[in-house]
Amino acid sequence: MLKKIAHVLILVVFCVSPASAVTVEALGEAEIVRGDVPSAKNMAVSRAKWAALEQASGVKIKLDTIISNAQLAEEAVKSELTGTVESFSITDEGKDGNIYWVSIKAEITPDGAKNLVNGFSKNTSVAVLLPAVLPSGEILYGQPFSEAVIKGLTEKGFEVTDAASAGGNAGAALDKALRSGDYSALKELSGKYMASTMLIGRINVFSKGNDVGYAKVNFSIMSGELDWKLIGSSGGADAVIASGSLTGRGQGATETDAVYGMLKGMSKNASVKLVSAVSQKILGDNAKTVRVALKGDNDPRLFRELRDDIKNVPFVLDVKEQGLNAVLADYPEKTYYLASFLTRNGKYKVTRMDEDEIILERR
Repeated sequence: MLKKIAHVLILVVFCVSPASAVTVEALGEAEIVRGDVPSAKNMAVSRAKWAALEQASGVKIKLDTIISNAQLAEEAVKSELTGTVESFSITDEGKDGNIYWVSIKAEITPDGAKNLVNGFSKNTSVAVLLPAVLPSGEILYGQPFSEAVIKGLTEKGFEVTDAASAGGNAGAALDKALRSGDYSALKELSGKYMASTMLIGRINVFSKGNDVGYAKVNFSIMSGELDWKLIGSSGGADAVIASGSLTGRGQGATETDAVYGMLKGMSKNASVKLVSAVSQKILGDNAKTVRVALKGDNDPRLFRELRDDIKNVPFVLDVKEQGLNAVLADYPEKTYYLASFLTRNGKYKVTRMDEDEIILERR
């Protein structure tokens, strides 16, 4: 009846209800692992709900990229979907080989869904928009400095999007933000990429001619000045949460050569400073303490192994021991991201979880 599909297929029918909700029909599927049909059904329903939310909000999110454990997916749904999915019912379900699928009809409040999906952005997701503006007015989006910043943040584990891919829309939003301090257009742009923060700025390039002060030389000299801002949420409103300035200088046979020399120089030195400042700000400001305990086992060897496993989770900032079977982890992400990482190797099973605590047991 149903051909195997990669993740989620969405069928949509909109009709306005008295409560201004929309009716969305969505299909979700999940692999049946070790014959566990109930867990596969749970996951399929969760994916169908997210598919309905995606359609109502106009923003795409793959639940698989966030969480792959059925139990944790249900925890995510419970904490994220309350009050947004007004109601839903399973209209059809079945198995296709080792795939379990469900079809649901859900009543979604569109505005609530949009806010929810935008709010679900990872703390460690960043959209970057750092063009260079030449004296002629030409704007360079894909240039060595911005590419180096994107690469540096990616290597640190951040989920990075080059917002310049939006072309002219991004340029207009950036110009408005830098001129007026109105970040609404940028917020809409970062929401499109599911980014919780946005790194913006323009490298204003100036010609220094060929006069070095004591003589004229036979090459061109160009300088660049960047005032950067990190836009995020502060007190529920969009605001500048960090800012700074960087400069560069280059020379070449022509002004074009000098510009690229300057940008390449900044990509080697200034980009490292910027990546460091941004990563420290994002991780430090979003960190919270999560207690992780190992249920029913006081074996020191297993406890040390758990502590080391937590230290190896991306973005865990600090780990402190608490008693004989628990640790306190400083972590800037959703708690169930941490739980998801810890259960990926099949070593642990989550028995209880809330915003500040994860209880595990060894498999």
